Amino acid sequence: MRAAVTEGVGAMVLRERPEPAAPGPGEVVIRPEAVGICGSDYHFFTGELSDAAGGSQFPRIQGHELAGMITAAGPGCRAELGIGRRVAVWPLHPCGQCYPCGAGRPNACDRLTLTGIHLDGGLRSAWPSVSGRCSRSPSAIPRSRRWPSRCRSPCAP
Repeated sequence: MRAAVTEGVGAMVLRERPEPAAPGPGEVVIRPEAVGICGSDYHFFTGELSDAAGGSQFPRIQGHELAGMITAAGPGCRAELGIGRRVAVWPLHPCGQCYPCGAGRPNACDRLTLTGIHLDGGLRSAWPSVSGRCSRSPSAIPRSRRWPSRCRSPCAP
């Protein structure tokens, strides 16, 4: 598969990477159709993100704001997350154990990891995910109105 890999500060290149493994129980594989670039991505790319915040973890496939189509689903996935369904992905990976997580604020987790910063993200042609991080996107809206062309993944076929 193709992936936009940030290999160092200011250095992103298209590379061939292995395809994701077949999804296991409760997992899906998504073909990203839109990947947003936000401040975290920019600061990671320019080397301005601190090591404590996840900077300098090269090489990294960036892109934590993503939406796309499910191309494979493992057993035990919710029925609405079948093959061909469009989804948006929740990029946060809270620990579930710290005080903010216990208070219902996983976005403020003490040990938060973020797709595209700490874990490889969506700037690639296939992305594996836990189905619980996916929310179905309305398919009745034409693609051109859901995601502007300037936001489409450079790794999409």
